[in-house]
Amino acid sequence: MDEEHKKILKILYESYNNNQGYQIDSKDLKEKSDLKPEELITIANYLEGEGYIKIEPYLDGFEATITHQGIKLAKKWSK
Repeated sequence: MDEEHKKILKILYESYNNNQGYQIDSKDLKEKSDLKPEELITIANYLEGEGYIKIEPYLDGFEATITHQGIKLAKKWSK
Protein backbone atom coordinates (compact mmCIF):
# COMPACT_ATOMS: atom_id res chain seq x y z
CA MET A 1 0.00 0.00 0.00
CA ASP A 2 1.49 3.34 -0.97
CA GLU A 3 1.61 6.57 1.01
CA GLU A 4 -1.53 8.11 -0.52
CA HIS A 5 -3.58 5.07 0.53
CA LYS A 6 -2.15 5.26 4.03
CA LYS A 7 -2.85 9.00 4.18
CA ILE A 8 -6.56 8.51 3.41
CA LEU A 9 -6.87 5.67 5.90
CA LYS A 10 -5.12 7.71 8.60
CA ILE A 11 -7.44 10.68 7.99
CA LEU A 12 -10.46 8.40 8.39
CA TYR A 13 -8.96 6.78 11.49
CA GLU A 14 -8.34 10.16 13.14
CA SER A 15 -11.91 11.20 12.41
CA TYR A 16 -13.16 7.91 13.83
CA ASN A 17 -11.20 8.54 17.04
CA ASN A 18 -12.79 11.98 17.36
CA ASN A 19 -16.34 10.82 16.63
CA GLN A 20 -17.10 7.16 15.93
CA GLY A 21 -20.25 7.91 13.98
CA TYR A 22 -18.64 10.49 11.72
CA GLN A 23 -18.39 10.06 7.98
CA ILE A 24 -16.01 12.16 5.90
CA ASP A 25 -17.19 13.42 2.56
CA SER A 26 -14.99 13.46 -0.51
CA LYS A 27 -14.57 17.24 -0.37
CA ASP A 28 -13.10 17.07 3.15
CA LEU A 29 -10.87 14.15 2.17
CA LYS A 30 -9.63 16.06 -0.85
CA GLU A 31 -8.78 19.11 1.27
CA LYS A 32 -7.06 17.11 4.02
CA SER A 33 -5.08 14.90 1.64
CA ASP A 34 -4.22 17.38 -1.14
CA LEU A 35 -5.08 14.73 -3.74
CA LYS A 36 -6.73 15.38 -7.08
CA PRO A 37 -10.39 14.27 -7.25
CA GLU A 38 -9.66 11.45 -9.71
CA GLU A 39 -6.79 10.16 -7.52
CA LEU A 40 -9.01 10.26 -4.46
CA ILE A 41 -11.74 8.25 -6.19
CA THR A 42 -9.25 5.62 -7.34
CA ILE A 43 -7.73 5.30 -3.87
CA ALA A 44 -11.12 5.21 -2.14
CA ASN A 45 -12.35 2.50 -4.50
CA TYR A 46 -9.23 0.44 -3.81
CA LEU A 47 -9.59 0.83 -0.03
CA GLU A 48 -13.26 -0.14 -0.24
CA GLY A 49 -12.43 -3.17 -2.37
CA GLU A 50 -9.89 -4.29 0.25
CA GLY A 51 -12.52 -3.87 2.98
CA TYR A 52 -10.80 -0.98 4.79
CA ILE A 53 -13.53 1.63 4.18
CA LYS A 54 -17.17 1.86 3.12
CA ILE A 55 -18.25 4.39 0.52
CA GLU A 56 -21.70 5.87 0.13
CA PRO A 57 -21.89 7.73 -3.19
CA TYR A 58 -24.05 10.79 -3.67
CA LEU A 59 -24.67 13.23 -6.50
CA ASP A 60 -21.29 14.99 -6.66
CA GLY A 61 -19.06 12.89 -4.42
CA PHE A 62 -19.15 10.30 -1.67
CA GLU A 63 -19.00 9.80 2.07
CA ALA A 64 -16.46 7.39 3.53
CA THR A 65 -16.41 5.47 6.79
CA ILE A 66 -13.53 3.38 8.11
CA THR A 67 -14.30 -0.29 8.79
CA HIS A 68 -13.08 -2.46 11.67
CA GLN A 69 -10.46 -3.93 9.34
CA GLY A 70 -9.29 -0.42 8.43
CA ILE A 71 -9.12 0.55 12.11
CA LYS A 72 -6.93 -2.45 12.91
CA LEU A 73 -4.54 -1.59 10.07
CA ALA A 74 -4.35 2.09 11.03
CA LYS A 75 -3.69 1.15 14.67
CA LYS A 76 -0.72 -0.96 13.57
CA TRP A 77 0.77 2.05 11.76
CA SER A 78 0.33 4.35 14.75
CA LYS A 79 2.36 2.12 17.10
